[in-house]
Amino acid sequence: MKLLVRAIVTGFGLSLGGAIYKKVAQRLGLDDDAKAKDREKTVQRQDGATDPSLQTS
Repeated sequence: MKLLVRAIVTGFGLSLGGAIYKKVAQRLGLDDDAKAKDREKTVQRQDGATDPSLQTS
């Protein structure tokens, strides 16, 4: 019985921790998807600045 209760509490804690991380990661800049999008924008701006004939779609 103790094992079952510990497993449920642990599962709940991990689930809650994952949800909190997803909310906080965007605000703190820890989100990998957001960083990748920022890098793509930076690369596009740099390419346009160094090559004036570059056309974006």
